[in-house]
Amino acid sequence: PGMGCEFTIDEKVGPLMAEPIANWDDLKKMHAIDPEAATPFVAEALETLRKEVGPETAVLGFVGCPYTLATYLVEGQTSRTYLKTKTMMLNEPKLLHAILSKLAENIAQYALFQIAHGAQLIQIFDSWAGELSPYDYDTFAAPYQTVILDAIKAKHPEIPTVIYIKHSGALIERMAGTGADIVSLDWTVDMAEGRERVANGRKAAGHAGRGGVQGNLDP
Repeated sequence: PGMGCEFTIDEKVGPLMAEPIANWDDLKKMHAIDPEAATPFVAEALETLRKEVGPETAVLGFVGCPYTLATYLVEGQTSRTYLKTKTMMLNEPKLLHAILSKLAENIAQYALFQIAHGAQLIQIFDSWAGELSPYDYDTFAAPYQTVILDAIKAKHPEIPTVIYIKHSGALIERMAGTGADIVSLDWTVDMAEGRERVANGRKAAGHAGRGGVQGNLDP
């Protein structure tokens, strides 16, 4: 609702969009987010946590990434095939890029809002980007992840960032190339191999340092 896209949450299905985005006219309803007005409860929660936990405990902030959010906006709900999204990739790529661009700008502001209210690390989630081919990831996911990460580092270079994608074994180097400080690995990736792949991905993209890894647990 904070961006003009109304939805409800079904306990069994997940997010359900009132009006999915299918064309340029639909996109017009999406507007810039005002986190202070739309999510004051997030600010309150973060500020309370900062007061309650000691200095040894970090307060984490979380944001969803543009591609994953776009799949909900286009499909109308979660999907196994992402047929509408992939059809838009092929037939209306400019429209999908416009959706992703607006989402990236809004999510970047939301991440900065969380930092302003006490978050000391930001983890970005692009859960469904793991369903993309490497080419489509480079085209429709990574550039918009980078928008968010760059915005954070431009204003708060001291804030660590973590990137998570479900089923991301084929994308580790690309995830590291976005500039995230830490890459979350799932249980299909060996931790030692993942560490080397992250280092190689950062080096290829021109980022300093080897980066870190996190996760690797089978749920």
